[in-house]
Amino acid sequence: MTARRRWLTHPAIHTAAFIGLLLVMVTGRIAYRLAHAFPEYAEWMARTYDIPATPAAHEQMVHQRITRANMIVSRVSIFVTVGVLLGVTLIVTSHVLLMREIRRREEVERILQNTNRELESFSYSVSHDLRAPLRSIDGFSQALLEDAGPSLAPEAQGHLARIRHATQRMGLLVDDLLTLSKVARTEMKRERVDLSDLSAHIVSELRRQAPERVVHVTVTPGLAARGDARLLSQALQNLIENAWKFTSRRDVAAIDVGQTRDGSGTQTFFVRDNGAGFDPDYADKLFGPFQRLHGSSEFPGTGIGLATVQRIIHRHGGRVWAEGQVEQGACFYFTLA
Repeated sequence: MTARRRWLTHPAIHTAAFIGLLLVMVTGRIAYRLAHAFPEYAEWMARTYDIPATPAAHEQMVHQRITRANMIVSRVSIFVTVGVLLGVTLIVTSHVLLMREIRRREEVERILQNTNRELESFSYSVSHDLRAPLRSIDGFSQALLEDAGPSLAPEAQGHLARIRHATQRMGLLVDDLLTLSKVARTEMKRERVDLSDLSAHIVSELRRQAPERVVHVTVTPGLAARGDARLLSQALQNLIENAWKFTSRRDVAAIDVGQTRDGSGTQTFFVRDNGAGFDPDYADKLFGPFQRLHGSSEFPGTGIGLATVQRIIHRHGGRVWAEGQVEQGACFYFTLA
């Protein structure tokens, strides 16, 4: 079915059902009025006998009135019958169209689910199969540097160091791809999740890893939501680690984790920082896999973290978006259903 035909299907279903119901209502109303008016017709016919006239004229008047009443009843009966038949036909047609549309959507959804499963399986297999050769390349490069390093020219040592750096970066990409594929395949267990507690643990671990950093972190107490604790922890970790990373060039960094309300009044959580920010014209690219608005020489990373966040939030029936300006920080918002 073409896009135009699919677009026309929706009005056709509702129009057919509406016209069908309207016809049934009109014909029912006519039938009711006819039944209600029957005593008046009977009285009208009875009064015929009260009118003085010759037998011939009287018989002619009776015949005319009976003929007229029969004609009205016949026409109304035909109209009611046709109206009811058309109404029922249109209602049945709308039901058939609706069932056909439901089956089409179920088929599209089934095909989409199968395609997603195949892509996830392919991504997992490729990522898993790539890890072994990458480990071998990195291991043999390290062994070559350790065994023959002193006898190698500085340029050759630099080449080996680049090989190791590239394979390690590729290994990180593979690990992130595996994480991204697992997010879609993991079974969700919804429960009450304390987001404030999760955020505090993540910040504590980041402080332990980089004790020299001066970062003012504010976590609003009482942040709570319903969702999968492990997945939400992973999403928060990616967002807070991003804020931690992109504030690394600030003398005094600031990160806020809190909640607000969006335009429709929906509870919205956010992670805000005063870091490098981003060009808002490219905000739509932030959540695509391997999409980076900063070079790896500026800030390390693979470009998978925010894609993972988006997939986790979508699995919870929510949405995620970002606001920011270059060198003025960024704020990432997300909702949960």
